[in-house]
Amino acid sequence: MFANILAGSIMVITTVVIHGLGLLALSAALRTVITRYRPHVSLAGTVVTMVLTVLGLFFLHTLEIWCWAVAYLWVGALPNMRDALFFSTLSFSTLGAEEISAVPAWQLFGSFEGVNGFLLIGWSTAYLIPAWTRYGPFHEDRGF
Repeated sequence: MFANILAGSIMVITTVVIHGLGLLALSAALRTVITRYRPHVSLAGTVVTMVLTVLGLFFLHTLEIWCWAVAYLWVGALPNMRDALFFSTLSFSTLGAEEISAVPAWQLFGSFEGVNGFLLIGWSTAYLIPAWTRYGPFHEDRGF
């Protein structure tokens, strides 16, 4: 059980660092996009800004899912990369995998990903809403 808690904690720390640094990088990139495409002035600029924001967040979640999948392989919780990615994607999104599960010795480790994914998706939502309010369809100049 200690190995599960330790490995789960390391993965949570790893993905939180990835997410935090990724959001800082995304914010820096968006400043450039906003300057270039002027979302307050142009509907096309709004669309470009919003699509790039969502794609940036999606990229971060994909990277984090891959990190968990590699960790499952590393500890021997799942037999191959296909199963590890499938299990990781479903765990991260909190859907849960019915067709496949981690070996019993590592099931607690797998549950860490569900909580981690839930929090990171929430963090992304918290990032996305102000972005849409400042630069997107919910901006006060757009009449929302």
